[in-house]
Amino acid sequence: MQRKLMNRKKSQIWVSAVLYMLIGSIVIILILEAGLPIVKKNRDKSVFTKTRDMFMGLDNVITDVIDEGVGSQRVVEFEISDGKVTLKNDVLRWEMESDTKILEPRTMISLGNLKIVSDIDVNSYDMHGAYVLENSHIRVNISKTGSSTHYAVINTSQIITSFYSIDTGTELGGMFSFALDNNPATALGMGYTELLPEGNNTNIDSARVLVHMHNAGGYNYTLEFALDSKADFIKVDVIDFR
Repeated sequence: MQRKLMNRKKSQIWVSAVLYMLIGSIVIILILEAGLPIVKKNRDKSVFTKTRDMFMGLDNVITDVIDEGVGSQRVVEFEISDGKVTLKNDVLRWEMESDTKILEPRTMISLGNLKIVSDIDVNSYDMHGAYVLENSHIRVNISKTGSSTHYAVINTSQIITSFYSIDTGTELGGMFSFALDNNPATALGMGYTELLPEGNNTNIDSARVLVHMHNAGGYNYTLEFALDSKADFIKVDVIDFR
């Protein structure tokens, strides 16, 4: 009988040890899983801060070289631990995707020549005789016509050739029309359209198409079509009215 009790006691001790080990493992796993988002958040913020400071230092070096004139040289250490760096149209760009809220959405901060933006998704490009403005919600085609040296006939009611909803996957109906003081003569004139920034651009904060109208009902003006990041609408303004 005593032998059986001893065996049972040993068995209980062993089972208890297993339970303690299992409980310990669960606690460790829970701590690790709960801590990983915090670790990633701090890591992304650290990468952002380090890269921002590096870009600011590079901007200062470039300014010094320009001020010192021809023949000035510098050796700059530039190390990127995460994200993607591109050089296009004289713009050095660093991009990093992160779920961490490092900045408020659609924030723009200017630090000298350094611009810091978050949550940007605008693309603009020239395709098949049209300027295209698009983001994650909409795509708008605006007629490409004329140039600054060769004006063409422009009818503002025909300037938008397509308005597509990416969210619903449908082409939106309706028609855009514009006139000054409801005078239809001001909707027709000579001029040209212009994409800003020029060329094909991806992941920028906003893009614009300018419609330069000359001698439209006796007036000169510019229509500005602008698309911002994350917007599901396009803004239209009259600028440079003469």
